[in-house]
Amino acid sequence: MAFVLCHDFVGRSSRSVGLMRVSRSGSAVTMVTAEGRASKFESMRKKYGVPRTTETTADNVGFSYEDFESAVSEYEYTLSQGDNVHGRIFDCSSRGALVDIGAKAAAWLPAEEFSTRPVDSPSEYFAPDTEMEFVITSKEDMNGQLGLSVRRLEHQKCWDRVVQLQAEDAPVTVEVIAVNRGGCLVTVEGLRGFIPQSHSGNIAINESEVGRKVTAKFLELDPERNRVVLSHKLAMASTQMVNYGPGDVVQGVVSGVKPYGIFVDING
Repeated sequence: MAFVLCHDFVGRSSRSVGLMRVSRSGSAVTMVTAEGRASKFESMRKKYGVPRTTETTADNVGFSYEDFESAVSEYEYTLSQGDNVHGRIFDCSSRGALVDIGAKAAAWLPAEEFSTRPVDSPSEYFAPDTEMEFVITSKEDMNGQLGLSVRRLEHQKCWDRVVQLQAEDAPVTVEVIAVNRGGCLVTVEGLRGFIPQSHSGNIAINESEVGRKVTAKFLELDPERNRVVLSHKLAMASTQMVNYGPGDVVQGVVSGVKPYGIFVDING
């Protein structure tokens, strides 16, 4: 038989009202005072018809710890660095965003990994409950949190796109963002590229060209070195040659003489 010392609390003071005996009948618990009378709690239980609490044991739960572990293991999955995952952004600030990817802890998307393009207002760029694809960029830290990136995923898609365009020998629209003595820097399909001065065509190598959009064709692509080289001159020539046919008379400039023939530039 067990006894519990009970107090009657009034305001901030308390006073002891004696011992309370705890007796068991089967799996039910009944609390009575030391004098054998039903306790205040037992009287209220009877008054309001509250059933006695059945003691929980391993026998009446319905499954064991082994059953629980087996059920959880069926839904376990491993997330590794470099994997693409689908997630939902539920909190965003200028520092970064918290993303639910179904892992043990919310994943972290730093602000510098938001996009390949500048993001002036993260909360507007990523509306609440935005769902999208991410790439995992780090292993779990001590809190079980993974690092994510959208920028790297977009970067890879940009490379896939320009490789396809080069294979099709398709002209692309580029924007001049800087010039120097060697040529001009441009953006193309979310990547940075370079047009050498020898392939600048009618692009003037001075600051007035910054912001100008022109067509170009790919000369070289090297994803490992992140190298994109283009030619505005080739894009111009391919456009102009469409208008020419056998028998047409054109003006040109001799650009080279070889034993086997002469090279002529026609309108650049």
